Amino acid sequence: MALPTLSVTPGAGATINTLPNAPQPTANSVAVALATDHAAVPVSASALPLPAGAASAANQAQELTALAAILAAIQTADAAFVVVSKSGAVHGTVSSASVSAGGTGYAVNDVVTLPGGANVTTPATLVVTAVSAGAITALSVQNGGDYSAAPANPVAPASTSGAGTGATVSLVFAALATQAAAANASRQYLAVRNESAAQALGLSLTGTASLGVAGTASFAPGGGGYEWAGARVPSNAASVIGQAAFQLFTIWEG
Repeated sequence: MALPTLSVTPGAGATINTLPNAPQPTANSVAVALATDHAAVPVSASALPLPAGAASAANQAQELTALAAILAAIQTADAAFVVVSKSGAVHGTVSSASVSAGGTGYAVNDVVTLPGGANVTTPATLVVTAVSAGAITALSVQNGGDYSAAPANPVAPASTSGAGTGATVSLVFAALATQAAAANASRQYLAVRNESAAQALGLSLTGTASLGVAGTASFAPGGGGYEWAGARVPSNAASVIGQAAFQLFTIWEG
C-alpha cells in the first residue's frame, strides 16, 4: 500500500494526497493550509502560563536540597551507636544485726553508726536494745542504709551516741531497689539480663522496682532478660531488685 504524500510549497498551503481510493472531497470538506515559513518559537518556564508551585528547574533544585537534608537526617539516626554497660549488683540494706562482741560502756537506746566507705551510699544505724554490765546483748536496725557490696563480718561501729566502745556486729542484708540506668531521652537501645543462677531479678521502668508488684517485670534466673531496640526503646529510668542482696545483673544502653 502506498503511503500518503505531503506536497509543501514555502509560503503557501500544502496539499495532502490521501491513501489510494480515498473518498473525494465533498461539499462539506474544509481546506487546510500548513504554513512552513515560520521561525522556531523558543519555549521557557517563564513564557508558559504555569500555576504557582509548578515543576521548574528552580523548584526541582529546592526539592532535591530538601530530600538531601532528609536523607542526611535518616543516615545520622541510623548510624551505629555506642553500647555502654550499666551492669552491677543489686544493692543491699541491713535487715538484722547480731552481737559479735558486746564491748563496754554501752547503754540501752545508744545509737550505733556503722562505717562508710567506697561501697556504702548510706551507712546503717543500729539501736542498742539490751546490755549486760555495759556490754551489748541485743540490737535493732534503725536505718538499714544502702550498700553496693557487703562488708566483711564482724563490723566495728564507726561511732556511737553514748560512751561505749569495743563492740562488733554481724550484719544480714536484704535486697534494695537500685537505679541501674537514669532516664535518657536519646536512648536507642536497652537490654537487661539476670546473671543470678538461683534468684529472680525484677525491673521497673515506671518507679521503684519491687518483686511481685504490678509494674515490675520478673526475669528468671540463669540469663532471663529482655531487649528493646528501634522505635520502641523506653527513655525511662530503670530500677532493678533481686530476691537477694548483691546479686548480679547486666544492663546495656545505647
